[in-house]
Amino acid sequence: MSERAAPTNGSTITALPSTRDRRRGRAKPAARDATRSVVLRVPTQLLASLDEAVDRRSVRVPRHTWILEAIAEKLARELPEPAPAARGRRHGA
Repeated sequence: MSERAAPTNGSTITALPSTRDRRRGRAKPAARDATRSVVLRVPTQLLASLDEAVDRRSVRVPRHTWILEAIAEKLARELPEPAPAARGRRHGA
């Protein structure tokens, strides 16, 4: 990073990269750019049950992670699986 002395009071001004990872100077992973924030309204009793489930896990995970896992599991159950690709010849064909 470049530093330059201010002419009037001797303080230094450090330019910080705004769109790059400050620790390594690399671009941020695309996954961070590919997320969206949503507002989720959850009834109080349901949230209490959710927090109990989070607390019962043997390895502590944030509530956010637990909710994302639950969404992924639900989608896996409800979305149809893609048809398997045909490999080689079929028997009897």
